[in-house]
Amino acid sequence: MRLLNTKTRKLEEFFGQIPQYAILSHRWRDGEVQFSDIDQPHARNMPGYSKIEGSCTQADKDGYRYVWIDTCCINKSSSSELSEAINSMFMWYKKAQICYAYLDDVSGCDNLKEEFFKSQWFTRGWTLQELVAPNNVIFFSRDWEEMGSKSSFTQWIEEITGIDRGVLLMNYPEEISVATRMSWASGRQTTRVEDRAYSLLGLFGVHMPTIYGEGESAFVRLQIEIMKSSNDQSIFAWKSSRRGDRSGLLASSPDDFAESRDIVRIPSDSFRNIFSSATSSIRQYSVTNRGLNIHLPVMRVHNYYQAALSCCRRGAPANRPISLYLYPIPGEMEQFLRLGPSLLYEAEVPGSSEFTLQELYVQEDDPSLFMTIDPRRDPILQKYHFFIKTNGVVENGFSLVGYTSAEWWQQEENRLVLSLTRSGMFSTLLYRHQITGESFAVPVGLHNWHVWSYIVTTTDSETPDSVNASFDEGERGGVRWRSLDWFTQELSMGKVGVKIRKGGKYCSDDVGGYSVTISVTGT
Repeated sequence: MRLLNTKTRKLEEFFGQIPQYAILSHRWRDGEVQFSDIDQPHARNMPGYSKIEGSCTQADKDGYRYVWIDTCCINKSSSSELSEAINSMFMWYKKAQICYAYLDDVSGCDNLKEEFFKSQWFTRGWTLQELVAPNNVIFFSRDWEEMGSKSSFTQWIEEITGIDRGVLLMNYPEEISVATRMSWASGRQTTRVEDRAYSLLGLFGVHMPTIYGEGESAFVRLQIEIMKSSNDQSIFAWKSSRRGDRSGLLASSPDDFAESRDIVRIPSDSFRNIFSSATSSIRQYSVTNRGLNIHLPVMRVHNYYQAALSCCRRGAPANRPISLYLYPIPGEMEQFLRLGPSLLYEAEVPGSSEFTLQELYVQEDDPSLFMTIDPRRDPILQKYHFFIKTNGVVENGFSLVGYTSAEWWQQEENRLVLSLTRSGMFSTLLYRHQITGESFAVPVGLHNWHVWSYIVTTTDSETPDSVNASFDEGERGGVRWRSLDWFTQELSMGKVGVKIRKGGKYCSDDVGGYSVTISVTGT
């Protein structure tokens, strides 16, 4: 661990026995003094140096020889050191003797309460663990005037953050559910989208490698890591209006838990008593290539199922568990999607005899999010471009009817360009013969971080959107897993083919370029 000496303003590194230290919590601003700056003469002239000076002065006054400051104590040019620091940060804050929370947008004047409530410090993702982990947190104004402590401001902080005062005062009498902890993070923001997940590692006691560039997949990986060490089913007690009418069991971001603050676990004995005919224990769940494998008590309701989770609202009786509705995927054995993710149901269980324990596989909207990427083997790019070329299509009487998600496409010279930003995305082009009306569709995209395409003949009534939907959730959904980069299909008078090749001149450090050739021959 690297610490800043409060007297010499020099960094010192410690292994094994760590001396007592103070720690700083703050918001990053322009001009922060970083690891490469701290020992240079120009550091003292940088805007961020005043925070370092204030922290060292205060720590020295409080009797601490060392202080830890994230801006200058981490060498962020080393990806391994940064990953280690992120995975250790909660414990570093927890083990600090004192934490200085520096609120640079609070003046500490007569309007203290109003300014305190409006401080941006409470909106940042990283400051959540910096508030919860240390036992002793002291708040300072922009002029380094001491305003109060976590314990003296407990009532205000509880109103601002939704965190129970027992948690803030370290005397909460029971286990805190996953859903409750996630709710604390809802609405908080980070500069990098991945940090919304990485900043929560310590709150759940999990560790995982950091992969900047994976985007929202980081939050999916976080949930998978939590599931490996916990059978708390409140991790599925979220709702989101952004997911359409069907989804998987995993949330997209902490914001999905905004209304889950009061969700608590149902004790195993109570849950077994309610569903005595359906389950003898709460079983573990796992991620598979068919979806999330889980055993739940379920009851048939029309053409879907009601599934009971072992959690409920605080104060609700145990026979009113949080329930989800699951919709069976046509043609798939034991595979489901969550129905109506915009709602969380509190179901009153009339009798456990109506429920049976069933093994389920609940697919995600994009199953490729389950895949853990090795950045050394599979670099995650910021954008993937598909350059569409045709050969013999127009010459043989076919014309482009249209394509899905117009905002992903642009016309470039004499070709179309499709731009995708993550695995799981794809778009479909539809072509129709000007005389015979015969038509075919070509989906192009990424799945499991592999390019794929396909060709299907279509009817007059089908549109690019309807064909695209059939590859998304419909009868053609399994095609994406085959990762086909070369495919042909017979037409009534000839053959249509599609080939995808990685094109060197289209590639750069942050953009993946692929040449897609759609050809028609023999009509």
